Amino acid sequence: MNANVFVRKYMTKNGETRYRLIVREFGKGEKYICLGPITRKLAHKRRLQVLQEIQSGTFEMGPSVNLFFGEFLDKYFFPWVKGERAPKTLQTYEEHIKHLRERFKGFRLSQIQRRDLEIHFAEWKVSGRTKNIRLSALRLVFNKAVDWRYLSKSPMEGIRRFPETGQGSRSLTPVELNQLWEGLTTWQKSLIRVMVNSGLRPGEVSNLKFRDIDWDLNRLTVANDKTRQTKNRKSRFVPMNKDLREELSFLKDHLPLCGHQKKSEFGIKDFQRREDHQKEFVFCKKDGSKVACIRRSMTRAFEQHGIEGVTPHGLRKTFCSQLARAKVHPKVAQTLMGHSDISLTMRVYTEIDDDQLRDAVDLLPAMNEAQKKNLKLVQGGSSS
Repeated sequence: MNANVFVRKYMTKNGETRYRLIVREFGKGEKYICLGPITRKLAHKRRLQVLQEIQSGTFEMGPSVNLFFGEFLDKYFFPWVKGERAPKTLQTYEEHIKHLRERFKGFRLSQIQRRDLEIHFAEWKVSGRTKNIRLSALRLVFNKAVDWRYLSKSPMEGIRRFPETGQGSRSLTPVELNQLWEGLTTWQKSLIRVMVNSGLRPGEVSNLKFRDIDWDLNRLTVANDKTRQTKNRKSRFVPMNKDLREELSFLKDHLPLCGHQKKSEFGIKDFQRREDHQKEFVFCKKDGSKVACIRRSMTRAFEQHGIEGVTPHGLRKTFCSQLARAKVHPKVAQTLMGHSDISLTMRVYTEIDDDQLRDAVDLLPAMNEAQKKNLKLVQGGSSS
């Protein structure tokens, strides 16, 4: 194929040096590839790559509309996230991607290479878990650019997740769960009972309303509506077992006092009868407004009993691990948990604790006395 590729330097309105490639193929018009703010050496390296692609027949110009990275985020990506993801997810994406805005300021989507992203992550001195959060956000950005035909190929292809020293909060063991009740307030006990028996996320517990409980069908709805949004933007149903129904029945008429203890002639009372303005949210403050954060009271409960490595989210994991011990099918657990990907469910399903190891060894068949006598120990070695 008769073709050639040339490197041309030009200056922007701000006086910055830029490079572009001019592709000339026999019988075809000239094509231009903007390379953005890169060095001359890298521009010539890119020229050789394009020339090799032309000669091998694999060269593609890509989409005709070549948006800037920041332009794509503002016009297309974040408006889509706002309509498809929960507000906290949007906040997480904005927090992580804002650093990339500055890093790739002046870059078009097609100018961001895998090498640039790998260098960014190599220079970012944080934990593997934090890197993976940003990695997931960026992967979604470029995958959407490909889906919407603003990019022919994602530069995230081939970039693997980073090793993580931990997987966040662990679940409570059955022994810890049994030991947890002593010395807790009614507020803490109610939170733990509801979360361990429903698998709700902390934010979903805060948003839970009494109208979400169907006493006839014996289930509660984890609602996704205009004012309450779940992580995957989908509502789901969770059947109530006996413990969950009893706890919610108690909470229907009684309000545990968050962070307070009310003295009475009968001793210390840390709950009261619900008043009319306190009957919207299951967990609310004395003025009836929902409790935005439950982390502090749960953390105190764990610290009080010397339980380490467990956060409020660990109560949700405890729900899932109990399903695993009861041999519930993983697909059923995925539906109850509201996971979009079953691999998230399986991470908890495959967690192993000391009790499970001990139970596994106890399942080995016992050796009777006759079998023991037939076992002989070989002493010494064979003579040569």
